[in-house]
Amino acid sequence: MKKLLAILFTLQASLAFGQLSNLGVIAGSRSRPVGAVDTSAKAPVTPPVDTVVVTPPGVPTYTLASPSTVSVGIYKSDGTLVRTLEAAKVKAAGPYNIVWDGTDDLLQAQPVAQYTAKIATNNIIYDWQGVIGNTSTNQTGGDVHRSLDPAIAMVIAGTKAYYAIGYGEGEGGNGSFLLSDIQKKLLPMPYDGTGQNTEIMATDGTNIYWAGHSSFEPSKSFVFATKLSDKSEVIFSAGISFQPQFAHNYASAIGYLDQDDTKITGLAVSSNYIFISKKNLNQILVLNKTTGAVAQTVTFGGPGALTVSGSTLWIASGNAATKATINGDGTITTTGTTSASTFAGPIHMSNNGSIVAVIDGGSSQQIKAFDINTGATAWVLGDANGNNVNPAVTNTRFAFWKRDQETAAKLGYGSIAFAPDGSFWVCDPGNFRMLHYSSATAYIEQIQYTGRSYNLAVDLVDHSRVISTMLEYQVDYTSSIKNSWVLKYNWDGTFNSAYDLLDKIKHMRTYSNGRTYAMMFRKAGGTEIVELDPVNGIRYTGIVFTHVAKIYEDGSVGEMQNGGVDETQYFRRYTHTGYSGANPTFSSAVLIAIHTNTSASEPRNGSIKINPVEVTSTGILALYKGSRVIGEQNSFHLGGFDISTGTVKWKTQLSNFDAYTGDFPRVDAFEVGNFGSEQGGQGDVVIARDRSIFTHYYGEYWKSPGQTNIFNHYLDNGLPLGQFGITSDEVSQPADVKFAGNAFSSVLIKEGNDYYIYQNDESQHGGTHRWKISGISTIAEQSITIPSSFVRTSEVVTVGSDLMAGLPKFSSNLPNNTNGWTRSPASNVGTDWEVTTSRRIYGARNNPDLYITWSTPQNASVTRTLGNNTNVAVWKVSGKVSFNSTMPSETNKMVVKVLDNAGKIIAQFNRDINFSDFIVRYKANTTEVGTATRDRYELREKRSNALEFTRSGNNIIYQFSNFAPVTLPLVDNTAAIGNPAKLVVEFQYNGGGIYGKHISLENFVYTGSNQ
Repeated sequence: MKKLLAILFTLQASLAFGQLSNLGVIAGSRSRPVGAVDTSAKAPVTPPVDTVVVTPPGVPTYTLASPSTVSVGIYKSDGTLVRTLEAAKVKAAGPYNIVWDGTDDLLQAQPVAQYTAKIATNNIIYDWQGVIGNTSTNQTGGDVHRSLDPAIAMVIAGTKAYYAIGYGEGEGGNGSFLLSDIQKKLLPMPYDGTGQNTEIMATDGTNIYWAGHSSFEPSKSFVFATKLSDKSEVIFSAGISFQPQFAHNYASAIGYLDQDDTKITGLAVSSNYIFISKKNLNQILVLNKTTGAVAQTVTFGGPGALTVSGSTLWIASGNAATKATINGDGTITTTGTTSASTFAGPIHMSNNGSIVAVIDGGSSQQIKAFDINTGATAWVLGDANGNNVNPAVTNTRFAFWKRDQETAAKLGYGSIAFAPDGSFWVCDPGNFRMLHYSSATAYIEQIQYTGRSYNLAVDLVDHSRVISTMLEYQVDYTSSIKNSWVLKYNWDGTFNSAYDLLDKIKHMRTYSNGRTYAMMFRKAGGTEIVELDPVNGIRYTGIVFTHVAKIYEDGSVGEMQNGGVDETQYFRRYTHTGYSGANPTFSSAVLIAIHTNTSASEPRNGSIKINPVEVTSTGILALYKGSRVIGEQNSFHLGGFDISTGTVKWKTQLSNFDAYTGDFPRVDAFEVGNFGSEQGGQGDVVIARDRSIFTHYYGEYWKSPGQTNIFNHYLDNGLPLGQFGITSDEVSQPADVKFAGNAFSSVLIKEGNDYYIYQNDESQHGGTHRWKISGISTIAEQSITIPSSFVRTSEVVTVGSDLMAGLPKFSSNLPNNTNGWTRSPASNVGTDWEVTTSRRIYGARNNPDLYITWSTPQNASVTRTLGNNTNVAVWKVSGKVSFNSTMPSETNKMVVKVLDNAGKIIAQFNRDINFSDFIVRYKANTTEVGTATRDRYELREKRSNALEFTRSGNNIIYQFSNFAPVTLPLVDNTAAIGNPAKLVVEFQYNGGGIYGKHISLENFVYTGSNQ
């Protein structure tokens, strides 16, 4: 009867807790198969029932009625978390014992007393749904339109359009598309990253001409050309070889000039000449189109955009365009004809043989067309002043600008290109779109995507409103994500350069007066509330909070102030009280918490992006120290501060160490390794909702030049619920599933019973990411009393002989003859021969890995004895290896062997490469276990891969990574298969360069028996 009542009580507790809790692959499983996008409907998950039976002084036990993700923690009587025993482990149904050695997370012994074990279980689903704000046919892969900056230049040749984006930061971003299949990006060159900030393009139907400057050297301007036939570079006899900094080498750059303020402002091509205008030099440079040599240097007042038709050259200058005739020697003669239309700021011109169309920036923001012969006005397309003031986006309201990333000034950009059928395309960079119009100026279609985005806002009341960078989308949650959005507003027109260009608009909420407010960070300091007026744009209210602040769902404002050297932090709330005219009013500040660090290893609130007052429904204030300090050890990065008691109740995310080079750590740890000499960017925001706490880690420069996009999810008692996301080590294609770059602005909302997290993205996907987190009601929490009579036992359970036991930890050099390990040479040879530990495994309770570097031109080896084994019927040597993206060699090999007691080879594994095809071959002796192309092996070998040698009768079963097992006879048929004696990593030098080979051995165990 007591047991039945216990079960019923547990069931009620589980269900009751599920109604109070929130959040969600099953938690703890970070990634789905590469390429999978799970958009299917999920069946409701029945919450697991944990039945607890304790019979003192018996072993505390809990039982899972169904498979679940489980975390277990040990707590003091005052509710303080002492130790996280298990962190988000997926477990099968059945009974489980509580095993604890009596120490805390830092291996410090705890006093004998009564404790409580808490078990948190869940079946949460974390589903990456895709992105909004991108019209591309596919959400992932190489044909997604995406780039750091918007398309600012375009030409059309034959059946394709080609566009350029300016700065690409390592990826060119320049693209093309078929006019018949516009939503799939094609590459216009053999390479993606160009190194040129291409700002103007021209074509003669044979070549494309690209004009701009070196990305990191703006004084160096030049033009290069590519062939439409095969994308190769055109070689001009007068061209020069030029390699921009950090970029591709151009074999034949023309019109090259290294001089400040010599930006190319116009480009046009005739049958014999290339025309390059430079407004600041009052100059038009005329090049021979065949050789690239300078034919003429024409003086002309402030020349800007250019366009050519036959022997006619139109030149934009000031507020008009002037018609000129091209002479046979490349000189030009003005005709006296000018455009009837006047321009506010002409940016680009193009023609279709009959009319010239001008992208007019400044206060115009229109496209103005005039007759190519007479200059008479033909038509005007677009609302006057465009999105300069009115933020509403329409197909006739343009934003012909992009922002200078240093000064935030508007710079005029835009382009127009005519198609063979008379229709035309327009680059509208401020709205990050390319629009297609008929010859009669009727809208047809568009390509839309989002570029560099570092800020994000979702209306906390009206969740359909989502802002990324300065573009606002209206989102329908009942539709598939690809078809769920429309672009509604562009708030950039009234952005004030006195405000931070990186953060822009954040923390948005519509208040009861029907007005929508948000926050912007002032360069001079402080956070200001602004109104988003749908007619007049951003209105700056003058309501400024001195420190970092955020609008919360209830309309209040939270603010955090950092103190002095004692790292005291003050957390305040301002309650929304009403309105004064068009502005909201707030109460005086209410101090809700003061937190002072007792040491640098304690958690505090401090990251690249700070949500100042993240409090759960039970009054736990989340403290997230998202930044890494070089040299830190045993530092906690997340804590739960109990507002009612003024104390930190739990700490988690214990740091690993600087020299760590392994996989991204699990949910209860914090990554400080994998950055090398780079300081890098690590964690960013912490978000609290109901009883859930989320942290995010964006990891710029992680495993340089990689990044991460990892969320950790916790219950507000400190127990982990799950980890989700992806790292660059797992990325196998452009715009890969789940991956975002510099995604340090995340917003969480609740729709019905589900959570949604929106993420910014610098340019990986060209859109705003969304995760759906369902199954929050499956969270269940149980408590078990751990009496003072509880028997503390070791938590380490090893089956067989742990070959890594006894190795020195924390990046230590391995001395020869250490716990069965020997090495030859016995000492390090500079950095060419090193045998060290703790490079890929962290945690004080874990045995370290062995990390070996070999580039010295001599044979070498590392050996581990397996014991005195004779006539062993069943045995296995198993563990994990990582080659750390080391290029295999055709001649110099790294071979993993198992030897018998006479030194004969029982089994061996190695990898090699044929440089004719760059296929990596993984071999058991000489038999291929599997193969991988260069890009795939680099992806595979960034991570640890299982390696097993198992006796099966008189054969050996080889298992490597996820390849199918292979059964083979002995390498040496005279070897004694029942007498395995040594595990050896052998480095075989056969001449030539070695170029730094690496291998790590992890978790190797020998098991054997005669049964």
